[in-house]
Amino acid sequence: MLPAYISSIIQTVMNPINIFDLVLKHRQFVMLFGFLFNLLLVFRFGIPAFLFFLFFEFTKFYIFGDRFLAEGILVYPLIYLVFISWQKLKGIRIKNYDFVLSTICSWLVIFLRETFIPLSFILLLFILFPLKKNNKLKIFSLFLFFLLTTISLSTVSLRDYFFELVAVNKVFFVQGLDFLRITFYPLFILTSEKWNIFRIMLIGIDFLFIFSFLYLVILRKMFKYLLVFVPLIFANLRVVEPGRLFYDSFHMVPFYGIFLVITFILVNELKKYNLKVWLFLMLGILFLFSNYIVSRHVFFKEKINQHEEFFINYSNILQIGEIVKKISKPTDTLFVDGFDEAVYWVAQRPSSYKYSMYTSIMPNFKIYSDARFTMFKKNPPDFYYGSCPKEKNAQRLIPPEFADRYIRLNSFGKPSCVFVRKDKIKDITKEQWTNAKTSYYEIPLDNTKNL
Repeated sequence: MLPAYISSIIQTVMNPINIFDLVLKHRQFVMLFGFLFNLLLVFRFGIPAFLFFLFFEFTKFYIFGDRFLAEGILVYPLIYLVFISWQKLKGIRIKNYDFVLSTICSWLVIFLRETFIPLSFILLLFILFPLKKNNKLKIFSLFLFFLLTTISLSTVSLRDYFFELVAVNKVFFVQGLDFLRITFYPLFILTSEKWNIFRIMLIGIDFLFIFSFLYLVILRKMFKYLLVFVPLIFANLRVVEPGRLFYDSFHMVPFYGIFLVITFILVNELKKYNLKVWLFLMLGILFLFSNYIVSRHVFFKEKINQHEEFFINYSNILQIGEIVKKISKPTDTLFVDGFDEAVYWVAQRPSSYKYSMYTSIMPNFKIYSDARFTMFKKNPPDFYYGSCPKEKNAQRLIPPEFADRYIRLNSFGKPSCVFVRKDKIKDITKEQWTNAKTSYYEIPLDNTKNL
């Protein structure tokens, strides 16, 4: 639930003026959150955290780590938990404030994305337990965790929340489970067929990880370092093919961040056992990063027209939202049928649907499709955007028994995806229709004659 709450705060505080500003403000939040957390990590954990900052922040663009996605936010508190867990594994004294911060980080991860709940629990329990009678701070941290959890759950319907969290997500989650690839992902990185600048970076990091891990575990017999695979496995439950970029690749953002941190932690450990090997690996890290930065293929050297890119990606949402806003009243209702949900934000009209938004996965679940049918029957939206997917899927079209209640508007002389309920037409003024025509939307002539 936290991404929605964070977004609400961003919108309330920053008051974006349009869809482009809305996207900008959310990405600025991700930048600020990451910057502040990186300061904490570097101040607290030194060289490994600094190396993570360099590599992650300069490469996360390729896996959408710069977007307002839960994965791009929770990676930082997860990494904090990994660092503290490593210190406990090494027997390094954990500072008092680390227990409280670990609790807050675990709570953040749990309510940002459900996939990382097991990992967050594992790391927090490892940090806090065993409890000692005289360790009141650990007990307070546990109490704080349960308090934050209780407050969070009190803001939603528990029945609906757990249905969406478990029943809905498990269908897609189980489909993506591949235990062999998850467990041996460092080897899978070397065998993938995709080649691009990000994959080359992954391979370089992978060689550093494998060498450091084998040196410490096989040669130095530090068998407890096998535990580094626990966060690597549990952070990669939605496994992504190495080298896949952008869409779908965002699932690997937390794994990628943790993989970087564990690699740099292991490399840093070598300094205690073999200074020459450590220096050699540090030179390898420097070469890998320098080679990436000077590459002519790196993303920040590409010539991109940002205004054009934004227009291509968001112009349709802006156009549909504006046309609905022009010909409606603030109290009129709108239903967006399974895609382009940001139209609600632009139109600033309430949804007539019981669950507010009808997202692309919801037609697959009877409870949501039934609620959609009930809406058309008992509480039909004044304005409807949909019935235009190319696949002509019946689940994404106005139910036939209600189709005659609506008029499809024309755009540039052709049928559009915007519908108006017939009994609402009389409430739309001539001035509003004139404004609509400036956006090239109008009622088909044959329907005008019948009204």
